[in-house]
Amino acid sequence: MTTLKPTKKTKQKPKAGHPPGSAEQRIKLFVEALLSNGENVTKAAVAAGFSPKSAASQGSRLLKNVKVRQELDKRRTAILDKFQITTEATLAHIWGMATADVRELVEYRVGCCRYCYGKNNQYQRTAGEMARAIATHAKITEEAVAAGKPTQEFDPQGGTGYDKRLPPSDKCQECFGEGEGRPVFKDTSAITPAAAALYAGVKVTKEGLEIKTHSKTDALEKIAKHLGLYENDNRQKTDPLSQLLQRITGGNSSTLKPVAEDPDHDEE
Repeated sequence: MTTLKPTKKTKQKPKAGHPPGSAEQRIKLFVEALLSNGENVTKAAVAAGFSPKSAASQGSRLLKNVKVRQELDKRRTAILDKFQITTEATLAHIWGMATADVRELVEYRVGCCRYCYGKNNQYQRTAGEMARAIATHAKITEEAVAAGKPTQEFDPQGGTGYDKRLPPSDKCQECFGEGEGRPVFKDTSAITPAAAALYAGVKVTKEGLEIKTHSKTDALEKIAKHLGLYENDNRQKTDPLSQLLQRITGGNSSTLKPVAEDPDHDEE
């Protein structure tokens, strides 16, 4: 009698280019990596165990997989629910950027010059500047007396009372009513939600302070695309709406560089 011995089960080797583990495990690893690295397909495939050499092609293949798409939708929905992200709130934020008044962040003001309201149209100081000028003159006079040198009387010129917030004087013989302009940075702790959405921070450069903003044009483009105002890519290149948005916003500038330092915060 012949005895049949059970054959040993051999472990199946993974297919070439495929990492070990079940398909479900690879999908979960791929989706997890995709959501955590900014949706870089190649990096996600490597994180799922695929060879770096084949990661790009394997990642593209996985993106077409129905189970991967389902898992992505499931995870994204969970994230939206967790952080209470809605389409309405997202559009409101983008619309705020698109319609915000940049003058809430910085504006150009024109005020009187130093001679507009000075006595006899002479140079006018603030009260603090006058006090410092008198103290400096007294010190110079004291040193001159000690050295036996001649002294001069203090010249108050146009007196005190200079306030750059006052309007220019049409009678001024120095600026002839045009005044002096200056950029002014605003207090960003007291701006509207729309301006806050547009605001991207302040940067200190060797040229001075720089107020950074998000692109109003980009925000308008996103709104337009969401509303379906663009039928296809070819039309977007010549769409009159796109040209209108460029004219309204003045291009795609995302920074404002008004001054080396804020004149409204200088010392008296």
